[in-house]
Amino acid sequence: MPRAGRRVKQKLASPPTTDADAGTSTSDVAPWVPVAPTTTGLLALPVELFEMVLSDFEDISVGSIMQNPTTLPKEEGERMRVLRALSQTCKALRASCLPRVWERLEACIEHNDSAWYKQVSSRLERRCNGLADNPDLAKFVKIATVTLTRCSTQTVLDAFTKCLAVLPNLHTLQIVHTHSQMTTTLKNHFEGKSFPQIRNIILPSCAHNILRACPGVTSVTCNEDDGSKLVSAIRASCKGVVHVSGIRAEESIMKRLAKAAPNLREIHANACQVRVGYYRTLIVDPGDIKYLSVFKKLQRIVMIVGEEGDDEQIAGTCKLHVSAAQEALKESSAKDKEVVIHYSKCDSPRNVNWRRWSTVRTVHIKV
Repeated sequence: MPRAGRRVKQKLASPPTTDADAGTSTSDVAPWVPVAPTTTGLLALPVELFEMVLSDFEDISVGSIMQNPTTLPKEEGERMRVLRALSQTCKALRASCLPRVWERLEACIEHNDSAWYKQVSSRLERRCNGLADNPDLAKFVKIATVTLTRCSTQTVLDAFTKCLAVLPNLHTLQIVHTHSQMTTTLKNHFEGKSFPQIRNIILPSCAHNILRACPGVTSVTCNEDDGSKLVSAIRASCKGVVHVSGIRAEESIMKRLAKAAPNLREIHANACQVRVGYYRTLIVDPGDIKYLSVFKKLQRIVMIVGEEGDDEQIAGTCKLHVSAAQEALKESSAKDKEVVIHYSKCDSPRNVNWRRWSTVRTVHIKV
């Protein structure tokens, strides 16, 4: 029994020692305790400047997710690693950075040379269980970016669905990849469940049963196949969809989508080939764009153009697509209609085996 007035030492959790440990340590889900703001050091910077500093560190991008890889490269976890390290520096930085660390639930990045499917499955199960037991951290999660594998599917998907139900501020779900043979497994785990807080979702077509469990979704993006199965899920469960991307613009699919999402306001279509490495894009023929006229409330058609050809080729491609899009929008009763063109180019990443596209300029054409 300690003497009166003597301070009792408390054992503190040990921080992870390596990048690999940073993705697996139980200290990731330690309790968060707010502290008074500091007026010195790094946190004395205005929030805008602090965020500008953080923006220099690479983060997960939608462009990478749209490639539908099994996992994302380690470089895209740089920002999260920096934030995690800062959160273990002092109480003030922990109070400021831990909410940023847990803004995204991530289980899709390779951290070491072991089997990737074991890495991401183990990380997803562990983090989901930790968040389910820590409501103070669960409230920070706004985005979930995960890869679903066939490794330990029963325990992993049980933990994942349980976790999704206790994330009150989750608004975006991004499924980077899932095996095409998991359709029935996903149905068994997601059928009868509902996650109404999710508003935006990116997923492969084979994961359509996950979409059926998200009735509040307003934006749907397909990153694999033609998206036909997602149209069926939208019609069955998601009545408020107003934005779609990655769904093939062919007549039969567009007619079904018009019935499934009659209030559609915006649709994305890629106007020409921009494939490099594993980059996935959906090429739309100008003749197919006319099928978008079935959407009577469509306000915006967004097209992505890769700056890979000469100026004359790019201009010719754009002219045909823009003309077709303008004709399609004339059938809509919406106001302030426009065609938006994103000109994209390939970045030069640190990983030479990885390619990512970014928008270099945007043009708005009123209809």
